[in-house]
Amino acid sequence: MTFLFRNKGNVIIKPRKLIPLIKAVGRLTFIVLFPFPIYCQAWDAYFPLQGPGSESIRIFEPISSNRIFIGGVYDDHFSPGGENLPLNGSKELFFGEWDANGQNTWIAAAGSPDIETLDAAVVRADGTYILGGRFFDSIQFGAGSITSDLGSDAIFLACTDSEGELCWSFAIQGTAYKALGGIQETETGDLLVVGAFNGFLYFEDVPTLSSGSGTNCFVARFTANGLFVEATQFESSLDSGLEELLITDDGQMYLAGYFNDTLYIGTDKLVAETQDQDLFITKFNPESFTPVWSRHLGAQYDDQLAGISWYEDKLYIGGSFLGVLNFKTGTLDDITTPGFNNNGFLASLSSEGVPLSLAGFGGLQDENVSCFNFSSGKPLWAGYYTGDPSLVGQNLPTAAGFSFYGFAGSWKDTTWPWAVSLTTDDQAFIEQIASDELGQVWVSGFYKSNVFFDGVEETSGGFSDAFFGRLNPLFTPVSEVINPESIILYPNPTSAWLYLDSCCPLEEIRIIDQWGRNCSIQVKGQTINLEDLPDGVYYIQIKTQGALQWHRIIKH
Repeated sequence: MTFLFRNKGNVIIKPRKLIPLIKAVGRLTFIVLFPFPIYCQAWDAYFPLQGPGSESIRIFEPISSNRIFIGGVYDDHFSPGGENLPLNGSKELFFGEWDANGQNTWIAAAGSPDIETLDAAVVRADGTYILGGRFFDSIQFGAGSITSDLGSDAIFLACTDSEGELCWSFAIQGTAYKALGGIQETETGDLLVVGAFNGFLYFEDVPTLSSGSGTNCFVARFTANGLFVEATQFESSLDSGLEELLITDDGQMYLAGYFNDTLYIGTDKLVAETQDQDLFITKFNPESFTPVWSRHLGAQYDDQLAGISWYEDKLYIGGSFLGVLNFKTGTLDDITTPGFNNNGFLASLSSEGVPLSLAGFGGLQDENVSCFNFSSGKPLWAGYYTGDPSLVGQNLPTAAGFSFYGFAGSWKDTTWPWAVSLTTDDQAFIEQIASDELGQVWVSGFYKSNVFFDGVEETSGGFSDAFFGRLNPLFTPVSEVINPESIILYPNPTSAWLYLDSCCPLEEIRIIDQWGRNCSIQVKGQTINLEDLPDGVYYIQIKTQGALQWHRIIKH
């Protein structure tokens, strides 16, 4: 008899063997062996948040496997927690927590008769939440409110509890354009805030910063209780903004953003080769509140920053570019897009600002990166693509016509160990990606008209709907089988041991669970003991002098 199994990536896999194992307790156990590769991962769970209008959401870090903090905006009747949220104007904010089963545990809303945005959030250890965004005139949080005395738009910082009530608030006001780029909490509880502004920027009753003719970057510090401490700026001749802020475990601080024309950071002068948007990365001293060094990363055309992350004493920068991309210092080679389209890039710097690597991915169609980070030590990417994507090691479906397909995956060192696509008849976007303490990957985004999760269609209740979901990827790359006949793996019909037959000496045996974690097993000679492993899906890597082979095992 032949057994065919379909995994969630829609790949038909024929198991190598299907043999019952009888344990001493009389329980019937099956271990099913599959040959690799499996070309993509699957959705473990997904949760649409639907309404009759437009909704968009973000997952904010840090997240846990059963506590996901989500915030977003909506513009029509909306009930993601089961009850209708208030609708006061053209766009409202909401925020709350969901568990691993997609059940809302608490939810709150904030709003006014005008438009608001939610641009950043911090989940604090004391059970409070720092929210940041933009509002016009005033915004209501529970029984409290934040107002702009200048009668225009302003940036809000709001500390709330799980009831949505204000603990404290602060309004960063100004005479012209202003935007919030990010918020981070230091070890001492201080809050560091970055963004962009034009004209005069008020942190007190008098102007604190002024930009002149350009749009400048700002960095500000607040106490844990929301008291303003200090602020500084990077001056630009035309346009600039800070979008990313990172504080490492040992207290180092890095900033990243965009500019065109000329940008002054301390004593450094960065000049864009064209007036298209370039990127900059700055190490910042939080003690002296001054920049340490700055690096310029640019291309012929606009570059987009998706995120920065710190891993193994290196700063990684991810995003999208068009044309030629290079560091303006150092000896690294340029990278180029094969056509006039957007591709993704990954760059790295040492803590001293030395360029260490620069690589790109993509083909002749657009691959746009919305989010990048190292989460649990793994490089995670999210975005959307058009046409036929070019992700080495993966075979994602072609986006037909003028549709946009969302994608999420892990990429570093030229190949994609895993990737998943979000298909639609219209547009689908994955905007956030992060990992919890179990190695599970969480994503969020939105779609128009409809979307397919592993072939299951969800239709939009309005103009666009939001969603979040969970993936269980295997991060270890699938290696090529050099000589597949040199290794034979088969179970024992009377116990939960796997027997290995190899014509070459064994060098290494590893077993990994579906979360990408190494499992402790007993190996004696050419036998592998699985008695102590709970039922589930596992991946065994067997390395000899002549072959490297993976097997997927289902124990039940």
